[in-house]
Amino acid sequence: MKSSEIQRMSRMEDFYWWHLGRNAIVRELLKSLHLSPGSRIINIGCGTGGMIPVLQEFGAVDSYDPSSEAVQICRERGLLSTNLFDGMRLPCPDGAYDLAVALDVLEHIEDDEAALDEWKRVLKPGGRMLLTVPAYQWLWSSHDEALGHFRRYSASQLHRKLNRLGLSVGKRSYAITFSFPLIMAYRLFDSLRQSDHSPAASYVMLPRPLNAFLAALLSLEGRILRHVNFPFGTSVVIIGRKNI
Repeated sequence: MKSSEIQRMSRMEDFYWWHLGRNAIVRELLKSLHLSPGSRIINIGCGTGGMIPVLQEFGAVDSYDPSSEAVQICRERGLLSTNLFDGMRLPCPDGAYDLAVALDVLEHIEDDEAALDEWKRVLKPGGRMLLTVPAYQWLWSSHDEALGHFRRYSASQLHRKLNRLGLSVGKRSYAITFSFPLIMAYRLFDSLRQSDHSPAASYVMLPRPLNAFLAALLSLEGRILRHVNFPFGTSVVIIGRKNI
């Protein structure tokens, strides 16, 4: 990811509705896992650290990112268990973690199945893997180009990848569903318009009340998502288990 996008993310993730909403959705999914006290969690592709405090509510967290700039931002925020890695090989022993979390990471990796296999390696037998990825290749836009994505996914496509690698799937749903029409319209417009500008992540600055409303809407979505699976959305969320 470009340095400019890393800096934008670090500024946005503490208040922008999408980041706050995704955090709320992930928190609800983590509650549903009923992790034991003292669970060990690996946070892969932690970016500038916005999700780390949420994960720390559920266990001891080790975070990794391939960007030295992102790791430095995390450490400046006091998130000291943040480490640099090469983007593929994790410097961790086999079977070290109860949960692996990779939020909007897999789409940045060209050989995604090799990455999934590596993430599976560091899980204990019976350990879980929580993933989010962007949905629908037809929603591809300059947003994806700016963030260095290789692809977007369908839920069934990601499900099959996990199964091929020996991970059973317990939860599979779309997410960021309640705001789907708004995001879909903007992304399709962005993909069609002619522009001489360089690609950039699609942060749209909103009035504070609207930003707060959308964040609250996704928080509500997260509480519902614990109990149902949504048939569409701009993200895919999936939880796999490493078979013993």
